[in-house]
Parts: sequence; C-alpha cells; structure tokens
Amino acid sequence: MSPPKVFLSYSHDSAAHADRVRRLAVTLARDGCVCIIDAHKDTDEDWPLWMSRQLREADFIVCIVTATYARRFNDQELPEI
Repeated sequence: MSPPKVFLSYSHDSAAHADRVRRLAVTLARDGCVCIIDAHKDTDEDWPLWMSRQLREADFIVCIVTATYARRFNDQELPEI
C-alpha cells in the first residue's frame, strides 16, 4: 500500500506562516504521508495547471484558510497581491 498523498493549499501571508505550513508538511511526512506544497513545484508548468494537477492527484487536500486565503478564494482580492 502506498502512502497517502496530501496536498497543502495555503496563502503566502508571511514568512512565518509559510514556515508553519512547511513544518506541518514535515510532520505529516514523518508520519508517513507524501506531502506536496508549492515549494515542491519543480516544473515550468504554469501555476493554475500545476495546482489543478496537484488537486486531482492528491488523496487528501488540506486547505489552510486564513483571512487572506478566503479573500483570494472569493475573488475579493487582486491576483497579483
């Protein structure tokens, strides 16, 4: 049986927030999951296609929703921000 693949989706609110997400990924990996975060993107595939592929291929998706994430998800913030 292969380990579950977990995709972590989060907004880049701050360096501290990104660090907490990376630590969560390390913890989940230590517990036997294959964790994917944006830091693992190693292709020239454009961002929306890469994200869509990760969502399709994951066994589990963890959304770490902050106020920033919610604004972006709800199209209440410009994409460049």
